[in-house]
Amino acid sequence: MDTYGDLVTLLLTFFVLLYSFSSLDAAKWQAFVSSFSGSPQPVAATSNGKIQSVNPLANTIPRGFPAETLRDPEDEADIITENLTPTVTEPSESVKASAASPTVQETTEETTKETTQATTAKPKPTEDPKVRQLQDDLKAYIQGSAIGGSLSVETKNSQLLIRLVASVIFESGSDQLKPDAAAVLDGAAQIIRNYTPQVKSLRTEGHTDGVTPPEGDIESKWELAARRSAKVLQRIMASSGLAQDLACTIGYGSARPVASDETTQGQDLNNRVDVIIVS
Repeated sequence: MDTYGDLVTLLLTFFVLLYSFSSLDAAKWQAFVSSFSGSPQPVAATSNGKIQSVNPLANTIPRGFPAETLRDPEDEADIITENLTPTVTEPSESVKASAASPTVQETTEETTKETTQATTAKPKPTEDPKVRQLQDDLKAYIQGSAIGGSLSVETKNSQLLIRLVASVIFESGSDQLKPDAAAVLDGAAQIIRNYTPQVKSLRTEGHTDGVTPPEGDIESKWELAARRSAKVLQRIMASSGLAQDLACTIGYGSARPVASDETTQGQDLNNRVDVIIVS
């Protein structure tokens, strides 16, 4: 029962407190505010005793705070506007001089570009004099041979191309080497033997025209081109002393002509075996 009585008493006290808040007296509120500010403050109230507009701190000056330091809100807005106004500063003479003379920057960029190109450029490999000597010896030998007038020799960097016309080195429509051609190939193989360390690979490529049919037991132009290419490679490898893994042979048939098949001369140029030596 004591606990119930205490609870009822507390509830009654709570409701009385709420009621006192709902009927706030304007005069008491002014006295309450004055106790904090130190001076009486005006309070606007309605006829029924309710507060209409109260700003207890609007005209309050704290104790010990100089009155002249307080600013009007309009004056404060002017001060803020002045602080936000951008200030334009004239560039210094050194900045003007650097802007007026772009030559230094352009020169620096050109120098940097040249330096970068010089750094990234790959150095050219030094040519082995023996490689050039091999090419010169083979070229001189083939062009001075009995069939040299019907053969061509071209050099490009580290490659040597010997173009053998089929009508000069082979029997018509077959893969049988003519005696003069076999002797020339043997002599070339002996020269290669003197420069074996300089030879990186040797390849023969067989070609035919697109008109003349093969003869004998050869059924197609691919077979004729491959057999002629293999015969030349076998002849050179027999006396050159090169390792077998450095050599290969290919038969292209009539797939890669170098001239037109409409003329007899063009057909002769297309019937060929190319020897490519990479050194």
